[in-house]
Amino acid sequence: RWFALDVDYEMAGKDLIESVKLSGRITQELGGRAPDGFNYELFLDENGEKISKSKGNGLSMEEWLAYAPDESLGLFMFQKPRTVVGRDEGRLKQGLPPQIPPPKLLQ
Repeated sequence: RWFALDVDYEMAGKDLIESVKLSGRITQELGGRAPDGFNYELFLDENGEKISKSKGNGLSMEEWLAYAPDESLGLFMFQKPRTVVGRDEGRLKQGLPPQIPPPKLLQ
């Protein structure tokens, strides 16, 4: 797909890092250039389980936006993309973004 569509940027969860590396090598073997990438942390549900479409515990953008303003989705996705973030349905139903842990301070 990367080669055929000339993809230049790809984001993936940390659980797909090995797949991204392999896809990059395949793209290079086909004569293309692997896209620049960004790996983000996983999202966890209220029980601390990985959010996954196949598990059925995911939340679509439409479901999110039924409870919260558009801007909250951008805040959630881009504020700290390398931090594990938990889904909290109670906060969403109140129109609040999920809680994101504060950054660790360097000493």
